[in-house]
Amino acid sequence: MADAGPGSAMKDETELQARGHKGEGEIEDQAELLQGDPQKKYTLYKRRWLILLCFSLNNICVMLVWISSAPISDLVMEYYEAPPTAVNFLSMIFLALYIPVNFISCWFLDRFGLGIGGIVPSLVNTLGTWIRYVGSHPDRFWVLFAGQAVSGITQSFIQNAPAKIAMEWFGDDERTLATSIASLSMMFGTAIGEFCPPLIVRKMEDFPRLSLILAVLSSVISVMTVAFVRSKPKSPPSAVMAEKTSAPQSNFRKDCKALFTNGSYVSLIIGAGAGMGAFNALASLLEQIVRPAGYSNSEAGTLGGVLIGAGLVTCVIWTVLLEKTRAYKKLLMTFVSLFCLSNVWFLFQVRPGCFVPLLLCVATMGVFSMFILPLELEFAAEITYPVPESTSSGFLLSVGMGVGLVMILIMGEMASPKTGSMFWAQLLLTAVVLISIVPVFFIKPNYKRLALERYKKERQLADLEERKAAGDALNRADDALDNGDLAYACEPPTETSTRATRSVEPAACFSALPAPADPEPATSPAPAPLAPAPQGAPRVRPSAAGEEASMLPPPPASPTFLPPPDDSALEPRRRSLEEARAT
Repeated sequence: MADAGPGSAMKDETELQARGHKGEGEIEDQAELLQGDPQKKYTLYKRRWLILLCFSLNNICVMLVWISSAPISDLVMEYYEAPPTAVNFLSMIFLALYIPVNFISCWFLDRFGLGIGGIVPSLVNTLGTWIRYVGSHPDRFWVLFAGQAVSGITQSFIQNAPAKIAMEWFGDDERTLATSIASLSMMFGTAIGEFCPPLIVRKMEDFPRLSLILAVLSSVISVMTVAFVRSKPKSPPSAVMAEKTSAPQSNFRKDCKALFTNGSYVSLIIGAGAGMGAFNALASLLEQIVRPAGYSNSEAGTLGGVLIGAGLVTCVIWTVLLEKTRAYKKLLMTFVSLFCLSNVWFLFQVRPGCFVPLLLCVATMGVFSMFILPLELEFAAEITYPVPESTSSGFLLSVGMGVGLVMILIMGEMASPKTGSMFWAQLLLTAVVLISIVPVFFIKPNYKRLALERYKKERQLADLEERKAAGDALNRADDALDNGDLAYACEPPTETSTRATRSVEPAACFSALPAPADPEPATSPAPAPLAPAPQGAPRVRPSAAGEEASMLPPPPASPTFLPPPDDSALEPRRRSLEEARAT
């Protein structure tokens, strides 16, 4: 097919150089190209790990503030002379505030990014912990409660961020790992909050020491957050993020409409909300569940630590499994089912003198329950793409917090007035976990983000092959020019070497061919000059012997030979090839 013209050829030549075509053996590593558009290198910044660390530490600190009173609730009641309901509200205020603040946090994170969206909540949490310390006097319970509420406001800002951090700072193959680390830091904070307070607060007079430790810890984390956290990297970390960055800015109202008209997402938040609420209720009331069986605060704290710790250890295995299979729905159904079975075991294991079997039972519950949260967050991001991850995560966590709040209130009222036994409350917990499996069946596994990633990678592989073929053609043309084989160097472009050769016009190649040698000059005398003739008269030529002029037809057309090759015509081509080699 004929070329469009010199202008088109020059344009394609420029494009060829701009894309940096190289010969065989010089093409960039294929693994690098899979992380982005071949025309652009996507960079993974080392800062991403510092940002992930800061958000994880903030998560740990917030969860410590939330759960720190639960394993020592009897000492807190004695120290402040407060009723059980008031002490339970120290943890329930977090769940109650999460739901209304969540709408603000989703908008705030999308509007201001991870920079301001991470620094401001960290500073507010620090303020809340110092208010708690001021309220650590026996006559200032409501000051303590106010500080708890201030810290509770920050929870949704920090906990909605994991999927957003993974999307904006990490590559395609690191997102599940980053989401797991950030979301599981919540559980790690819960484990520390269950295990450490009984060790610090041996008697009720030690409670101010716990409040001071939390205030100092949150202050250090805030300094780190201000120093290291930034909103976005200069260059997108993956092709999917680049696609999202180039798209128009999302609208919060339209995003909400897209979420709640998505049947799969609605099914997910119903099932995930029930399961998450059950886990929150279990973590908050674990000490009150095992205390009637004769277990101490220290033993209850150990059970809580084992519950979280066993889950954190095995989450590494589950993260790798999810990265390899991407079977979100199957894995979610499996983990929820096993968590339900372990709850049935726990229901009949809470009895005196069975601490070791109870530890084993709680560890099993942690193994199958801890990974459910990061799995649900990633699942939500997949089926709702391109809705911002902080929005889909926020609503999912809101439902879980709301269910957990209701369950804590109901389970607290179901305790036996005489013995304090919570058997029927445990039965309710198991029933809720069982019910949470049902909505998962109605989720359609339409993994939009994963499909886009696969499409991008296939397109990049195809472009890689095309670039390699074009680079080889360019090198062959270069070698042909160096060897003087101009006919080969200027052959018309083929299907696989269009970009490499289309800049050389066929006409230009033909005009550059060497001309045949001129014939030997005749030995006869030169003919006489033509006689002047009137305009329009036929040409006449006198004979060599002096005979009278005769009418002659026009001489036959002699072969027309091209001029000798002009090196200046090839000079632009030589320069362009040298520039391509240098690139």
